[in-house]
Amino acid sequence: MYSAVIVAAGKGTRANLTYNKVFHEIKGKHLIEFTIRHFINDESCVKIIVVVSIQEFDFTKKLLTSPKIEVILGGTTRQESVYLGLKQVSTEIVLIHDGARPNIKPEFIESVLNELSRSRAVTLAIPVKDTLNIVKNNIIESTIDRSTTFQIQTPQGFYLTDIQKAHEEAYKHHHEYTDDASLYMNEIQLDVSVVLGDETNLKATTQIDLLILEELL
Repeated sequence: MYSAVIVAAGKGTRANLTYNKVFHEIKGKHLIEFTIRHFINDESCVKIIVVVSIQEFDFTKKLLTSPKIEVILGGTTRQESVYLGLKQVSTEIVLIHDGARPNIKPEFIESVLNELSRSRAVTLAIPVKDTLNIVKNNIIESTIDRSTTFQIQTPQGFYLTDIQKAHEEAYKHHHEYTDDASLYMNEIQLDVSVVLGDETNLKATTQIDLLILEELL
């Protein structure tokens, strides 16, 4: 049994939207509705904590009516929102997922959960295809080894006590991260295993992403 923390307190700035991108509509549904559907249908998922901003709190409560779902207020950063979500978790295992990553597949959730039987922390990831360079002042300085470079996705799975401790350490030392696997690894110096996702599990960040999701969902 596990709980899911869905982080949905962001904005739509990079997607050129005037509203939170998780409420963008595709085929008559909001992205957040696509995001939570597999967690709702998964009998192993006992609780879904959806973390939103105060401006969207009432609307989200009316939109997401499953008895599994608890809608709570987020913080000023993604990291703070996750930390607040973790406080509502009572299961031993928690999956943390981006609300703006709506094309998550059941098999990816299963892969993360299966890996947690062998590891204490897991993230989905895909190998980087393109050449990556370090650039300063518009000049290429060096090339990153593509063979060992992965693009991190969610969900990311943890044992609750571990990820709570990692967040407390980050809060204590005023460290900020863009994902929980990095926070976990750096704050409590424990390994994070990788299981493969795929390119269809993309996060809605730009207008191009929204156009792709129109075809995928």
